[in-house]
Amino acid sequence: MDTRLSEIQQELVAAANAALEKHADIDTIDATLALPCGYDERLYGLFAELGWTFLGFETDEESTLVELGLVVERLGYFGVPTPLRAVMSAANLVARASGGDAPLLAQISEEGTIAVVVDATRGSARPRLVEWAGVASVLLVATRDGDEVVVRAVDAASVSIEAVEVFDAERTDEVLLGDAAGDEIGRLSDEAWQEWRAVDRLLRAADILGASRRSLDLTVQNAKTRNQFGRPIGAFQAVQHRAADMRMDIEATSLLVWSGLWRAAHGHDVIRTSLMAAWQASETGERASKNAVQLHGGVGFIKEYPLHHFYRRTKAQKLRFGASRDLLRELGGAVLTAARTGDFRERFVDWPESSE
Repeated sequence: MDTRLSEIQQELVAAANAALEKHADIDTIDATLALPCGYDERLYGLFAELGWTFLGFETDEESTLVELGLVVERLGYFGVPTPLRAVMSAANLVARASGGDAPLLAQISEEGTIAVVVDATRGSARPRLVEWAGVASVLLVATRDGDEVVVRAVDAASVSIEAVEVFDAERTDEVLLGDAAGDEIGRLSDEAWQEWRAVDRLLRAADILGASRRSLDLTVQNAKTRNQFGRPIGAFQAVQHRAADMRMDIEATSLLVWSGLWRAAHGHDVIRTSLMAAWQASETGERASKNAVQLHGGVGFIKEYPLHHFYRRTKAQKLRFGASRDLLRELGGAVLTAARTGDFRERFVDWPESSE
């Protein structure tokens, strides 16, 4: 299996790095969070110009979920407060429900419409916490109708949306749908709905992966420049071991995230891989953040130093996955289901049985 990025993917990552270093430097995070909408609208417009709002639902082989994941990982690395991940996850749902021909897709990709998903498959009577609902003009409400999931586009102005306080850069709101009605975009089987949930899970894991990488990079940089007992702390074996543990966690997460997005982009089953990636990313993000704070010493605890943005980002995203035991229980159920259907081994691709 070749896990190297293609030439086009390398160019995409390079362009993302250049744009974010110029327009979303780490020192801009606090100022962006202080904006009324919580994100830089001009920067979001730049994302559209770069073609990022077309990624993940196009049939173009250069605009798959893998490419979207690469962008999301970079956003996590730079700690950018932006609804892009949530919007592109919503676009993926629209494409699946409509067969790819809904006008809303063009509005999202070409006009910069902010649309986010409200999962009401367990009932719409109680409020839901939804990221970036307060800045969205369209809510994609998913409800159950027998064995199907119905996706409707609801005008955000027609529902009750109240901001709630969270401790990371993802603006989150309490949404109460009430009797709000909307236009039906399409219907999904339960299997297709679970596949979309898996993609959403993988994109969140990619965000955690990027933030974890930044925590490690900040830690390594600090270890090279901070001196104790006449030498850099990076020269001490205990610090090296902790940094190595962080790197191994991050690489394990990376393999699961990219293999999951590759599988999703090529039509393979992705449920189990997404659950493994979510659990691994959750654990990696928490361990990497804690290790980074400890290895920074006192400076890791002060708000003036940017490390706290990545600590809070990874912790909040882990909580949005739900309890780790629930992820493991769901994964266990998926494995047992596969075992009953004879697909227990689950190859990454359909390798031949032998070389003969």
